[in-house]
Amino acid sequence: MADSYIQKIISERLGGRRFGKDMDLSVNDKISVSKSSAVARHPELTLIDFSSNEPDAMADCGVINEFAKQANIWENRVYSNSTDNEFALAAAKYMENTFGVENLNPDTDIAYNSGVYSAVFSVMQAFINPGDVAVVTSPASEYVLKAVELSGGEIYLLPLTESNVYLPDLDSIPEDIAERAKVLYINYPNNPTGVMGTEKVFRKIVRFAKKNKMIVVNDATYASVVYDGAKPVSFLGVNGAKDVGIEIHSLSGSFNMSGWAIGFTAGNTLIVKAVSSFAALSGLSKFKAEQLAAKYALEHTEITAQTVEKYSRRMDMLTAVLKKCGFKVKKPKASMFLFAKAPKGIKDGIKFKTSEDFCQWLLNEKLIAAVPYKDCGNGVRFSVTFAALGENEEKSVIESFAERLSGIKFEFE
Repeated sequence: MADSYIQKIISERLGGRRFGKDMDLSVNDKISVSKSSAVARHPELTLIDFSSNEPDAMADCGVINEFAKQANIWENRVYSNSTDNEFALAAAKYMENTFGVENLNPDTDIAYNSGVYSAVFSVMQAFINPGDVAVVTSPASEYVLKAVELSGGEIYLLPLTESNVYLPDLDSIPEDIAERAKVLYINYPNNPTGVMGTEKVFRKIVRFAKKNKMIVVNDATYASVVYDGAKPVSFLGVNGAKDVGIEIHSLSGSFNMSGWAIGFTAGNTLIVKAVSSFAALSGLSKFKAEQLAAKYALEHTEITAQTVEKYSRRMDMLTAVLKKCGFKVKKPKASMFLFAKAPKGIKDGIKFKTSEDFCQWLLNEKLIAAVPYKDCGNGVRFSVTFAALGENEEKSVIESFAERLSGIKFEFE
């Protein structure tokens, strides 16, 4: 059947004539598609889902109540194309109290964002012209790569490997790429590895950015989810960072507000202004009642502390089970993710060429969902955001996980 004229005029940004046809699915999409069929094949089992990056809890009741209160105020009914002063002040105080960052002016250095996806998109649209280069640490989320692509930019992937402790090796970037690059995108604490950025690395990034005249964007989505006495670290806490960059914060993971899609962008005044200006032009506004509910959250960091306690408990249990199964893992310092090298196969049984093969086996045979990462040493990401109400349910999920893998002798390199 011939394509309709509508199919023929879809932009190449979305795939052009291929849109909706033979476009490749992302790894996450493949796992999502496989879940329903795997569940249908195993009616006797309950899906154990370690693949989600969204919290299993609702927003705190105080946040919800504040939203309801503010939504009932007549003055708050209108469009909100600017950052509320109270929200910006709360964000500045949050950065100071949580990360020790004291040099942020709430009037000029902070703006709300409509979630990290839209914030990254706005950054790339604000700074990348067709032909410009964005250096992106790899593995990278699909939305980051798409944001560069839609701006007409060229992506240079900077691999994060076990040999460099999953920190960026700036010396490996070719000189011609560094000269052409306008944006360096980093993500610390890192998804999927859970590695935290260090002050030493951040200082080197600042020097590199100044030398090559580029901006730095740190996606700090998981910055306040830290374990066992680790101190939250911000890129903006390093001397000179505000001269070259911004940090994107989200309330999704730290305050159980993923569906709200709200956070803030902080740092260099001009970068913040450029990014928020593009967001406003794109209609990415945030209802004032949402901003004031988010303000409430930022002022009640005990919400994060309770969430971190829960995730830490789950992480301890998950780490113990994986170690028993032969995985060489250790509890990360930050994030909701436990990263492990995928096995090469099962003794006297099936072999796995890739981490995706292993994850498909895990899902189809054991009804356990996890996310493969071929660009990070053939690894697998397990998330502790699985659905469970209370400690007893958490233990039940982990015990079921252990039972399904009991007796299996995985082979590793």
